[in-house]
Amino acid sequence: MNRVLRPATLADGAEATELLRRLGLVMPSGEQAVAAHWRRLWLDNPALSHDGSDPLPGWVLEADGRMVGFFANYAQAYWRGDQRLTVAIASQWGVEKPHRDATGLLSDAYFAQPNVDMILVTTGIKATGRLFQRYGGLPVPQPGLDRVRFWVTDAGGFLAASLRKKGWPGAGAARHLRLPVGLTWPAAPRRAVNVESTAPFDSRFDRLFAAKRREHPDQLFADRTAPALAWHVLPHAARDGLRVLAIDRAGELDGYAILIRDDAEAIGLTRWRMADLLVREDDPAMVADLVGAAVRLAAAEGAALLEVGGMAQPLQATIARLGGLTRPLPTWPCYYRTCTEQSDGAAWYLTAYDGDTVLF
Repeated sequence: MNRVLRPATLADGAEATELLRRLGLVMPSGEQAVAAHWRRLWLDNPALSHDGSDPLPGWVLEADGRMVGFFANYAQAYWRGDQRLTVAIASQWGVEKPHRDATGLLSDAYFAQPNVDMILVTTGIKATGRLFQRYGGLPVPQPGLDRVRFWVTDAGGFLAASLRKKGWPGAGAARHLRLPVGLTWPAAPRRAVNVESTAPFDSRFDRLFAAKRREHPDQLFADRTAPALAWHVLPHAARDGLRVLAIDRAGELDGYAILIRDDAEAIGLTRWRMADLLVREDDPAMVADLVGAAVRLAAAEGAALLEVGGMAQPLQATIARLGGLTRPLPTWPCYYRTCTEQSDGAAWYLTAYDGDTVLF
């Protein structure tokens, strides 16, 4: 058997999609959707300069001319103060079982890649975490990343989905229960919270992001300039799965929350997830207003849950005081490895926005 490792190109997108789908990943369907998926990551990404200094798209493992393994990669800009860093995000990996003895070929290439300051994974399973640690990676040092807080906004829908997940009877009847859930919600917002269902990103978001970097000059922020935000949430906006909650004051943006629709269709669970939360000075009252508005939006739109996971540490104590329930993740999700002397992963301002957890 002749196995060959080579860099991925845009032309590999269709075959990589089929490989990953066979391995159980949820991938786009249809020629146009598949082409758009990879073009978005590897051509239309605002983190790319297209001058030969960008991270590689990924790596392909072939056996006798057939793709049997694939490690995708995409670039994301990060900022520490005024310093811009290029981070490679690990995404959409898979190797056919008979060829997993050659996973090391893909791993060696991935962790030796050029043109990056840091490598990051945010959808880690135990195997991914072990792989990162084997190559010198470390867990992202931000407490609380392995827990998700949620508020039930439709008790019947939540109970029915829970019964389906466990394979227990009664889901149909449970769906019609009407139980009081509002008593467990955060207080209603005390200031006006505007809601947009498109991508309303403009210079106000740029100014807020610049202010946040000045507030925390030693922490790593994923790029939240207007072009980066719009690129990040594009698929959700296209399928009416995006809500942007904003607090404005005299034409300036004081804070926002980005919600994405993320239903678990297999068990009939409808939910909104908070993909990002950014407010000036990490103001607790504004955080409470945005979370309170988000819970009520989820209820008004008929969802069973609002989930908030992976929030930056300065926000976590405020969110914890707003009640709700929590559930653990099965493993620590976020690992990184520094690749240059200028990169330092000691301090992060990481939310669910980072990496590919909300990208698709």
